[in-house]
Amino acid sequence: LFETQRVRHGFMVLGPSGAGKSTNIQTLMRAMTDTGVVHKELRMNPKAITAPQMFGRLDVATNDWTDGIFNVLWRRTLKTKKGE
Repeated sequence: LFETQRVRHGFMVLGPSGAGKSTNIQTLMRAMTDTGVVHKELRMNPKAITAPQMFGRLDVATNDWTDGIFNVLWRRTLKTKKGE
């Protein structure tokens, strides 16, 4: 999982209620933080918003891009990592 995390944008954890998803996420984040890089959790509920709201959308009439929630959170995370 460590190597996967280094080349991917994040993890998705799926399973029924009570399966231990939250415990596994917390354990993984602690272990990854112990490697020397602090890890933080950002949760999103994809059922609560539409795909364009989550990822962004292109207005075909004006060719303008509107960022979605994921894009905004991703940029904030990168700025935090760079110390801006």
